[in-house]
Order: sequence, then C-alpha cells, then structure tokens
Amino acid sequence: MTTSISIRRHETLLGTCGPNCYDSKTDPCGCICQGLNHGRGEAPTIRNAPKLLQILAQRYPKPDHHITLNVTLNALCHSLLDTERSSDSTQQET
Repeated sequence: MTTSISIRRHETLLGTCGPNCYDSKTDPCGCICQGLNHGRGEAPTIRNAPKLLQILAQRYPKPDHHITLNVTLNALCHSLLDTERSSDSTQQET
C-alpha cells in the first residue's frame, strides 16, 4: 500500500492523489491536489496532507463526501525522519 488521498461520495470515487502524481516526472496530472504534491515525492506529500485535507474539506463540505488519507507506517516514519534531518541541518547552519 502506498500513500494516497481520495475523496468519495457514497461509493463513487470522485478523485485521488497518489504515486502517479507525487512520483511523476511529467506535466501536472490534474488530480485532486491541483499540483500541490505533483512530482514532489511521497515524504513531502505526507507533510502536505493536513493542508490538502483542509482544502478538500472546504471544497467538498457536504457530509456525504468522505475524504480518506492512506499512509503506510513505513512511509510515515521515513517522512518524519526526513523532517527531523532537515530540521537538524537547518539548526546547524545557524
């Protein structure tokens, strides 16, 4: 299982953002992230998830819209480690 964000209305899939977007090396794909995650990789997509979920909740406010975030524990751990390393290197520079 890979990281993905999807939105459904009842059983109908309205859109998704997954590896085809965040691992893409080509032009924007037009998925539900509207370019926020495009080509950025899985770890930044995980870090962007709260922002994207907030945007989607505003865009799809009806209670019958279900927004789902699927993240593997392994991917989440790597994302947290990348964030920690980035923070450590920033602190060392100052």
